[in-house]
Amino acid sequence: MKNESLFTLKRDAEKVGVTERVLTAQELDEVERVGDLDDAVDLDGANDLVGANHIDAVKDSDETELDAGERNAAERNAARGSVEDLDYAEELDDLDAFEHIFSISTFLDEPTPGSEPRFSIDQLVSETGSDARVQDLEAQLLVLQDRNKTLEERGKKLAQELDIFRQRRLVYWSDRFRNRFDAWHLMHPGFEETKDDTMLFQGDMKGFRLLPSLNLVRLSSLKYELNLGRSGLCAILLAPIIDMPSTVGEICVRITDSKQLVLREVSFPIDKISEEQPCELRFPSLESLSLNRLYVHIFAQSVDVPVRLFELRKYPRFGFAKVQRKLFAGFRFA
Repeated sequence: MKNESLFTLKRDAEKVGVTERVLTAQELDEVERVGDLDDAVDLDGANDLVGANHIDAVKDSDETELDAGERNAAERNAARGSVEDLDYAEELDDLDAFEHIFSISTFLDEPTPGSEPRFSIDQLVSETGSDARVQDLEAQLLVLQDRNKTLEERGKKLAQELDIFRQRRLVYWSDRFRNRFDAWHLMHPGFEETKDDTMLFQGDMKGFRLLPSLNLVRLSSLKYELNLGRSGLCAILLAPIIDMPSTVGEICVRITDSKQLVLREVSFPIDKISEEQPCELRFPSLESLSLNRLYVHIFAQSVDVPVRLFELRKYPRFGFAKVQRKLFAGFRFA
C-alpha cells in the first residue's frame, strides 16, 4: 500500500514536471503522514545524504565563526581594559590591523603607583624613522649655514665699500658744507632717556646736529670732554651704528681725568648692539671724581665691520672753522 502510494506520487510529479527535490519534499510529507521514514530514505538517499552533510557543514562553520567572534570580542575587551590609548580600535573593521595594535599594547608595562611608564605608543611613533629625519635636517642645516656664511661675507664687503665711498674728499666736503641732515627727531623712542641726559648735561646745543661720526676702525679713538658736575657716575649709554651685523669685536670706553690718568675702562660686545635701545656700559662708581672735568675716549677693537657713533656736531662759520663735537650719551649715577 505504501509503495503504491509512493509510486503514484512519483508518476504524477513526472507528468507535471516537478523537480526531483520538490518531489522528495512531497514524499517526505507523505511518509511522515503515514509514519514511516525508511522508504523515503531508500528512495532518494543520495540527495538526502548530501543535503544533511551540507547542513552539518554549515552548522559547524557557524559554530566556528561564533567561537572566533567571541574570542575576538574577548580580546577586544581585554585590549580596551588594559590600554587606554587604543580606544580608537573600536572603530576598526580590519581584524589584522587590530591584532597588530594589540600586540604592541601587550608589550607595554602599566605604570606602578608613583612611577611613570617605561615606554609609550607616542614614543614608538616618534622614534619611527627618526634617524632618517635627523640626517635630513642635518643636511639642510649645513646648506643653510653655507648660504648664511656667503651672505655674511658679501655684506661685510658691501659695508667696507660703502665706508670707502664716505672717505672720498668730494663726499666729505659736500657733507661738511651742504648736508643739513639731523637725526635728532628720527631716533627710536628707546633713546629718549639718552636725548634728555644730553640736553641736561651738554649745555648749549644751538647749532649742533645729531650725526654719525667717522668710522672708529680708522681712528685710534674719539675724544669728548664731559662736565657733569655730579658725583657717582657708574654707567654711560651710547648709540653706536654698525652697517652690518657682526659677532666679532667690541666697543670700548676709557674715562680719564684732566691729567690723562685712566679712571675707568669698560667694553660692550658688538653682537649685542641694538637699533632700538642704547648700549649701556657699566663700571664701578666714580664717586666724587665725576664732579671734575672728565674725558671720554671711545674706540673699537677686533671688529670686522665699520662702526660709527651718533654724536652732536657743529660746523662754525659755514663749515670753514674747526668742527665742534659733543657726546651724545645718557648717564647713570649710583
